[in-house]
Amino acid sequence: MDSKAGEKRSEPRLQRSLFPDPAQLGLVNMSRANTSAFVALLEDVRPRWVMDLRVVPRFDFGVMNRRLFFELFERLHIRYSDIAGLAGISSHRDASLSSGAIVETLNTLLAEDPLPHAPGPILFLLKGTDSVAIAEQVIPPLLRPRPRGGWKIDTFDVQ
Repeated sequence: MDSKAGEKRSEPRLQRSLFPDPAQLGLVNMSRANTSAFVALLEDVRPRWVMDLRVVPRFDFGVMNRRLFFELFERLHIRYSDIAGLAGISSHRDASLSSGAIVETLNTLLAEDPLPHAPGPILFLLKGTDSVAIAEQVIPPLLRPRPRGGWKIDTFDVQ
């Protein structure tokens, strides 16, 4: 176990618990997203936050569309944020993720949360396995506030 990044777990070991895990940090590969798998992930993890790190945050896959996903987020009491948009990232070549600069935007957003302690579970939406691998190395050690014992990192491929 890396004391800085926390514990890493691979998906899918989703087992619905009575309470969501505030130390869970999920990295979701959205490159070939499937509606039912993504909805099941949201219902099982019950994240407080869905933070989109994709340059183009698309929700028009399967039988769903953007409006229906946002209605689902509202029904499940999930806070959604287009982090790439907030950080002004407009290109896949932007180095904000790999350099860790994007974490400043994440930490600012989490600091404004009315419940600033234990901000999770948090799901990060990413495009492709490369982005997931980079996020796994960069985000956990820098994300604040860090839960006692560190982040429990899960990776998900919702295809």
